[in-house]
Amino acid sequence: MSNTAVPIRFAYDPDSAEMRFMQKHVFGQWRSLTEMFGIAVMLFVLYILVKIAMREYGDFFAALHPALVDIAPLVFWAGIVLGLAAAYLCGLLVERIHETITESDDETSLYNKGPIEVVLDPEGIHTTSENMAQFVKWASVKKVITTPQGIGLRLDRSHFIPVIDVELPKGTTRTDVMAAVERWRGDAA
Repeated sequence: MSNTAVPIRFAYDPDSAEMRFMQKHVFGQWRSLTEMFGIAVMLFVLYILVKIAMREYGDFFAALHPALVDIAPLVFWAGIVLGLAAAYLCGLLVERIHETITESDDETSLYNKGPIEVVLDPEGIHTTSENMAQFVKWASVKKVITTPQGIGLRLDRSHFIPVIDVELPKGTTRTDVMAAVERWRGDAA
C-alpha cells in the first residue's frame, strides 16, 4: 500500500478466536517471559528453602516419627500448590462476579454481535455494525499495541479496536497500517 491517506477498510467478528486472543494481549492478560522467569526463580528459591529446612529441622521430624522426614517436603509442596490454586480460583471468582455486576446481557447482545466494519482514515476510526455506529478520533487512541494477531488500538482500560492481520484488505500489511496509524495519530496531536 503506497498512499497512507487512503482509508483502510476491513471487518472483523467480535466472537472470533483471533479477537479473543488479541484482547488478552492488549489488556495484558498473557504472562510475559519475564514473569515466567520470575515464577521459576521463586519456585527454585522455595525448593532451596525446603532443603535447608529439612537439613535444619529434619531431626525434629524424625523424633516425632521417622516417616515424617520423607513426607515433610511433599506436604510443603502440596501446601504451596494448593495455596496457588486457591488464589487463582479466588481471582477467577472475583473477576466473574465483577463481570456479572458491570455487564448486562442487553448491551452485549446489541453492541458486540455480528461483523463490525472498520474504516481507518485521517479523521479517525469509524466502526459500524447492524446495531451501532461509532466514530473515534485519533486523539482518543491511548496506545497502539502489536500482538501476534495484529494491532490493538487501545482506547482505555476496557475498550480497544482490533486490526486483525487476516482481515486486512489484499495488498495491505500490518506495517502499512502501523505507518498510517502513527502518521494520523501524529497529525491529530
